[in-house]
Amino acid sequence: MASYSLHILASQLPMAAPGTADVLHKTLGIEPKSPASRPSAVQAAVSCGFDTFNYTETTIDKLQDAIKFIGEVLTGANHAQHYLDVIDQLNHNGPQLNAVIETSPTALAQAIAQDRNGTRSGLLHGIPILIKDNIATSGDGLTACAGSFAMEGNIAPRDAFLVQKLRAAGAIVLGHANMVEWANWRTLSESVDWRYHPLLLTMFHTNSPRSARGGIAKNPYVLTAPTTGSSSGSGSTVAANMIPVAIGTETGLWFVVDMRIE
Repeated sequence: MASYSLHILASQLPMAAPGTADVLHKTLGIEPKSPASRPSAVQAAVSCGFDTFNYTETTIDKLQDAIKFIGEVLTGANHAQHYLDVIDQLNHNGPQLNAVIETSPTALAQAIAQDRNGTRSGLLHGIPILIKDNIATSGDGLTACAGSFAMEGNIAPRDAFLVQKLRAAGAIVLGHANMVEWANWRTLSESVDWRYHPLLLTMFHTNSPRSARGGIAKNPYVLTAPTTGSSSGSGSTVAANMIPVAIGTETGLWFVVDMRIE
């Protein structure tokens, strides 16, 4: 029977506490996994007077410290706008990674309102995040369709419990990450059996699993290399520094395989 569990993907999980992984796991009440890191895919820095903030492989702590210490010059809204711009540059244009299905038209307004409020709302205050397309979000102009046209236009009446927790902690949902349709390779050209080693998937898997809504999410390091499993969009967005944090799910191994390949 397939297992189904929540997984968090964060850019450069730091060794020292409390870092990105620690903050997320404390917020959601999940045991932390072993730290991991990946090479930089996109170089991005913002000059703020005498300070320069580098968004490449950054962490939650660094994003929040930038707001705290740089103050009016760099805000949570700046963070949200930066990642929306990178998504536009890499997902909709340029290499067209197809890792993000849609972005929220209200995300920037939410970040601005949070800045104006002036109080820290929680452990994830001001942190942009992407949610996998099979997790419901409400009131942000997004639809949760599990990558399928069959559910296109589905407007959730309320946030999923996970999203409620994230919003309560101050996270800003920027959009939905692409995923394999129905999280289980529901395609006309099903690919390699899941029991094969990920290396074999990389060597022989030429037809990556696709999403009817979002197409095939691309590997940001080697565009012609395959992506696998249902959380391919979540893996690609963080690997390409399009977002500091993304939520994925596991349905029988695929989240683990996605991250090994991407």
